[in-house]
Amino acid sequence: MKQVTQLIRQSALHRLGALAMIAGVISWGLGLSPGQALAGFSQNDFGEQDVFVQVSPISPIETPTEPPTTPPATDTPVVTSTATSVPLPTHTPNSTLTPSPVPGSINLTLDGPAAVTSGQTFDVSVLAQGVTAPGLYGAQFEINYNPALFSVSNLQANADLAFVLLNSADNTTGKIRFVAARQGDVSELTGNVTLLTFTATAANTTGSATFAFTNYKLGSAQALVLNATAQDYSVTIQDTATPIPTSPSTPQPTNTPLPLPTNTPLPGPTNTPVPTNTPLPNPTTTPSPAPTQTPAPTPQPNTATVSGQIILTGRANNDWSGGGAVIADSRQFASTDANGNFDIANVTPGLHAAIAADAPGYLPAVCLAPVVVTPKTTLTKIALLSGDVNDDIKVDIHDATAIGVVFGQTGPDLKADINRDQQVDVLDLILVTLNFGKGPQVWRCLE
Repeated sequence: MKQVTQLIRQSALHRLGALAMIAGVISWGLGLSPGQALAGFSQNDFGEQDVFVQVSPISPIETPTEPPTTPPATDTPVVTSTATSVPLPTHTPNSTLTPSPVPGSINLTLDGPAAVTSGQTFDVSVLAQGVTAPGLYGAQFEINYNPALFSVSNLQANADLAFVLLNSADNTTGKIRFVAARQGDVSELTGNVTLLTFTATAANTTGSATFAFTNYKLGSAQALVLNATAQDYSVTIQDTATPIPTSPSTPQPTNTPLPLPTNTPLPGPTNTPVPTNTPLPNPTTTPSPAPTQTPAPTPQPNTATVSGQIILTGRANNDWSGGGAVIADSRQFASTDANGNFDIANVTPGLHAAIAADAPGYLPAVCLAPVVVTPKTTLTKIALLSGDVNDDIKVDIHDATAIGVVFGQTGPDLKADINRDQQVDVLDLILVTLNFGKGPQVWRCLE
C-alpha cells in the first residue's frame, strides 16, 4: 500500500506540476485566458489498441462566450478542452464496495415469437421495461443460445445509445455480447427502452431453445447500478406453422366445509408471588483522573496550510481517496482521504504560479495565480471530470479503447477501473462517455 501511495504521489507530482507550471507560463507569457492556456497543453501517450469502438459524433460543449459549432461528421468526435461546471455531490459513504442499486426494478427481457417453423427468420428485441428516474445511461449484457438450433445476425443498437463498445454475435459458441452507453451531457432514458434488435434464423430441424441473459448490468449517468432482473426467452421450432397451444383450463376446486372448532376452556392463570424489593447498595464514586493537556504542534513561522476537498464523481461508495493537490512552483503535494480532503502544510504565503488537483482516471483542474495567506487558506471544492484513463489530459477514443481491451477484468488496481469497484464494466464506460471530448478544467479555487 505504501508503494502504491508513493507511485501515485510521484505520478501526480510529475503530471500536475508540469501541467500547472506550463499552463501558468503560457497564460502569463502570451496573454491567454486560463482556459486557452490549458487547452493548449496536452499530449497523447497511449498507443492504438485492437478494439472496435463505434462512436456517434456529437457537438462539443462550448463556453458561453463562444458560439457553438458543429464538428464535421467523422468516426471520432472532435476533442475539446472546455471546462464546464459540475454539480458537487455530497459525501455519503456506503458499507460495501459494490455500488448500491438504485431503488425500483427494471425488467430485462426479449420480445419475439414463441414458436417458429424450421428455417424461419424472425426479429427479436431486447427490452429494458419500467425504467424510472434517474434513468438509464448505459447497459451491458450477454445472451446465450443454442447455435445448433438458431443463428443470429443483423444486430442493431438503439440509436440513443450512441457509444457502442461491443455488439457482436458468435454463432459458434452461441453468445451475444453487448456494451453501449449514451454520450455527452444528455438525459437518461426512461420508460420501456429497446436496447438492441437482432435477426434470428431457425435451423432446419425441430426443438426448443432458450435465449438466456447473463452478466447484465444497467447504469445511470452517475455510474450507479440500476436494480434490474432478467427474464429468459424460449422459442420452439416446429415442422409447420401451427398455432401456439393454449394452456388447458384448470378445474376450480370444490368447496369443502371446514369442521367447526370445539370450545376448549383455557387454563386459568396461576398467581405468581411478587418479589420483595431488595435495596441496592449505594455506588461508590471513583474520581476520574484529570485530563492531560496535549500541546498543539508549533507551526513554522511565516508559513500557511492550504486545505481543500477534491470530489471524484462516480466513485463507488463515494470513496474520494487517491486524488491529490500540488503547489506548482514549490512541488508540495498532499493526497486526499476518503472524504476527498487534503492539507498541504508549511506553504510559503503569497502569490504562487498555480495549484492543481488530479486523480487517476480523471481530468486535472488547475487554479492559476492563487494567493496563499496565513495561517490557513481554504480552497473551494472541486469536482473532477472522469474519463481520462490514459492520463493524456483529454477524454477521447483512446480512453474508451483502454476500457475495451480489459473489459470484464476484475481485481484491485486496474487502471481502467475508474470507479474503483474492482471490475471494468459499463459503469467505467459511462464515466468516459459522459465527458467525451473534454479536457482540463479551470479551477477558481479562491472566492
